[in-house]
Amino acid sequence: GGRAMARLAGEMVDAYGLGTLALGVSYPDPAKRPSEDQAIAIVRAAADAGCQVFDVADTYCPNPNSYAEREGFHSTERMLYKALSEGSVGLRRGARIITKAGMTRISADSSGWRPTPCDPDALYESIRRSHAALGGGPIFLWQLHHHN
Repeated sequence: GGRAMARLAGEMVDAYGLGTLALGVSYPDPAKRPSEDQAIAIVRAAADAGCQVFDVADTYCPNPNSYAEREGFHSTERMLYKALSEGSVGLRRGARIITKAGMTRISADSSGWRPTPCDPDALYESIRRSHAALGGGPIFLWQLHHHN
């Protein structure tokens, strides 16, 4: 048989995707988090195998406390764009990036996530930063991680 398909945001896509949380955060064991080069290789292998949907979030980063002024946030989005970009043509054909906002990290622990303000200005700023981190191209689907 053929590949399993699903309708997402009004479009038919491969039913299987790649979540990137484990490629960007340091828990439960920081020694097991892949390097950026390894993470890029994993993303590219998934794309080469036909994966179309890649899930990420603005706060997927190794250690939020090691970065000044939220500079570490969006690091996994930047890695994902780097892995999926093909020079001046943008993302690999068929790649669909799903990202989200609405949570922040107060520590590198698995329990270190907290809701963020979800007023229109804060959400717009998060979308703007994700858009830039993802190369300025279209975001296939943007989600609110947590409402408040």
